[in-house]
Amino acid sequence: MDNMLQNIFGLSAPEAKLFISASQIGGGTISEIAKGAKIARTAAYIPLKNLLKRGLLSIFKVGKRLNYRAIEPTNLVGIYDKNKSDLEHIISELSKTIRISSGLDIRYFPSETGISIASEIFLSESRTKLWRSFENPLYTNQTFYLREIEKYDARRVSKKIRGKVIVSTDTMPLWLEDFMKHNTEELRETLIIPYHRFPFDASVASNGDMVLIIFGKQMPSSILIKNRDLAVTLDSIFDFVWSKSGIE
Repeated sequence: MDNMLQNIFGLSAPEAKLFISASQIGGGTISEIAKGAKIARTAAYIPLKNLLKRGLLSIFKVGKRLNYRAIEPTNLVGIYDKNKSDLEHIISELSKTIRISSGLDIRYFPSETGISIASEIFLSESRTKLWRSFENPLYTNQTFYLREIEKYDARRVSKKIRGKVIVSTDTMPLWLEDFMKHNTEELRETLIIPYHRFPFDASVASNGDMVLIIFGKQMPSSILIKNRDLAVTLDSIFDFVWSKSGIE
């Protein structure tokens, strides 16, 4: 059953096991659901967070303890139909391209699904072997599932595209520490700067020909701009900041 949930809803193996466990016990604490799924409690936090984002779980209180309850099995059809409807909406939005001139192509992609589509275009149409990006890990993690980020990075690496990333943050979450440990093998260089001095509330990336802007702080959405002049300018700003860090 967990394999079917993974295929239909795109869940990871831990997410599927935790959802089944929550359904079977009718709701419980993290410890209870993790035990039913035969997953370590510490490994259950992120998958449970992802299930909450997808609307497959809800939270309720018993005394002072947080409990998690799976949606009714019959409601899974509604979740599936909503995902399908969101995709159809995004497809219709793809036609809403604003062409200001022959040299400037701007497209707006609403919702998290739209961000995925814009990111896919950015990757598939990239003709250069170096990406530069300004990132905020907090909003990146709120918008995307880590599994999706890892898969996307793997595809970038398979195309032998290097990444240079300037990260604005005042904290170092465990997933970001692990992310940076794999910089070399994942063809990436990372520079950390303090958020309290230089806040990035949107992610901005350039591949030399187009610029991808991702908003995750409030309403998830994305803008893709195809314009070499803008991309080159952004690259120069990035390189200037990078050079001031002392990194060669």
